[in-house]
Amino acid sequence: MTITDSAVIPGKAQSPASDTTETRTTFCRVCHASCPVEIDVRNNKAIAVRGVPGDPLFGGYTCIKGRQIPDQMNSAGRLRAPL
Repeated sequence: MTITDSAVIPGKAQSPASDTTETRTTFCRVCHASCPVEIDVRNNKAIAVRGVPGDPLFGGYTCIKGRQIPDQMNSAGRLRAPL
C-alpha cells in the first residue's frame, strides 16, 4: 500500500531510499466504521496495521479486513491496471 501525505494524519513524507520503519496514525477506509489504526510504513509501503490501543471508542480493536490491508496491497497477484 503506498501511503501519501494526504492519506495519513499526522505523518511526514519518507525518503524512498530509507529502510527505517515509521509508525503513522490514520483511520481504516475499508468500511463505514473508520476504525483508528496505526500503520508501520517502510519505503513508503504499509507493512503492518493495528488498532490504536488508547482509542476510547474502539479500544485498539480492528477487524481482519483492516489488518490484512498490507497483504492485499503488496500482493504480487494484485491487479494494478484495468483488465
